Amino acid sequence: MVAGDGDCHYEFMDRTVGNAGMSTCVLGSAVRGAAPRFRETHNDNVELVVRANMPSERIMLDQIVHKDLLAGASPELAVYSELTGETPSLALSDLRQEVPVFESVAALGHGPAALHAPSIPRYTQIIQYAAGRMGWDLRDFVVHRAELMYPPIPSAVVLSTPLPERQS
Repeated sequence: MVAGDGDCHYEFMDRTVGNAGMSTCVLGSAVRGAAPRFRETHNDNVELVVRANMPSERIMLDQIVHKDLLAGASPELAVYSELTGETPSLALSDLRQEVPVFESVAALGHGPAALHAPSIPRYTQIIQYAAGRMGWDLRDFVVHRAELMYPPIPSAVVLSTPLPERQS
């Protein structure tokens, strides 16, 4: 892991190419205060971003959010090319860089059963362990999942969820 500029970057070193170098990598983070609770003038959504910069068979992006936050919101999946070499913030705001995708975001429900992922053995147990360490009950969390097979490289895979309006 390489940390810098407020972000964490994970890198694979000295890997064999092809099936001999194949691996499954599960990364996760608990993010608190990453976005405002309600929509603001210059901030109307919250985004999860995964950078695809090496060949991958699959990117599975789960958004696991407490049921009281983003209630009823429907995340959307978008992919942005980073071939131009622009800085990430410019690439994400430039719709000319958007790559068409046909995958959609699935609303999986709440609780541990919603986390089942056939492609990742013991995924549910991994998330249950992490939530337990934080004192969280997964029955209080809603799961949305986007899966993208063979994502284009280099690109940014973005799960964007609209923030709710502040109630008066």
